[in-house]
Amino acid sequence: MDQELEQGLVSIGVPIRNEARRVVAGINLSTHVSRRTPDSIRHDLLPPLLDTAADIEAELKVPG
Repeated sequence: MDQELEQGLVSIGVPIRNEARRVVAGINLSTHVSRRTPDSIRHDLLPPLLDTAADIEAELKVPG
């Protein structure tokens, strides 16, 4: 999460799982280190990211 890819870039990601709970994809978000602290990312951005992953997983279960 902490500037591993590029100086100043921080990100967080979560898996997308299918009905068998197998990871089939992932989503992430990134921000500049000057805009958010790691705690802020975990507390403010992770919950909506997890909610979005859950929405996508629910859509994967819909036939057709």
